[in-house]
Amino acid sequence: LIYPAIGGALKKAQKAEAQSAVNSIEGALLLYFDEYRRWPTAGGSAEGADYALEKTMVEILIGKTLNISGDDITEGNLTGTALQQNPNKIKFLDVPKESIATGNTESETHSSAKPTVGSYVDPWGNMYKYSCDFDFNNFVSAKLTGTQRKSVLVWSRGPDGLDHNT
Repeated sequence: LIYPAIGGALKKAQKAEAQSAVNSIEGALLLYFDEYRRWPTAGGSAEGADYALEKTMVEILIGKTLNISGDDITEGNLTGTALQQNPNKIKFLDVPKESIATGNTESETHSSAKPTVGSYVDPWGNMYKYSCDFDFNNFVSAKLTGTQRKSVLVWSRGPDGLDHNT
C-alpha cells in the first residue's frame, strides 16, 4: 500500500521540478532579450519553429562553456557561437548539473528525440523545448499550443515523451 503513495509523490515532485525549470527558462530568455534586444539563436530563428535547449543554448544562457567528459561536467569561459550570442558573459539561468545530459546515463526517455550531450533535460530525460517571437509581432507560435500572445513559450515533453506545456 505504501508503494502507490510513494510513486504518486515522486510523480508530483517531478512535475513540480519541470514546472519550475520551465518558468526559469522562460525568465532567462526574457532577461536575455532585455539585455541584448534580440532572442538567442543557437538553433535557428524561424517563427513557429520549436527548438530544444541543446548545449550551445544552455551555454548562452548560463554564460559559460560546458566541458563534459563522461559524467563529469565542468564550466569554462565562453567561446564560439555562445560567446557571440552572449558577449557580456551574463548568467541568465542556473541549471543543476544533474539536469545536463552527459550521454552516459540510460535515461528512461519516452521521446523519439534522444537528448544530445549538454542539453537541459527534464526529470524524465527529455530535452526542454522553446519557441520565441522571432518576428516581433507580439505572438509566438509552436506546434504544441498554436499561436499565443506571448514573447516566449517553454515546455517539457513530460513523462510520456510528448509535447506538454508542463
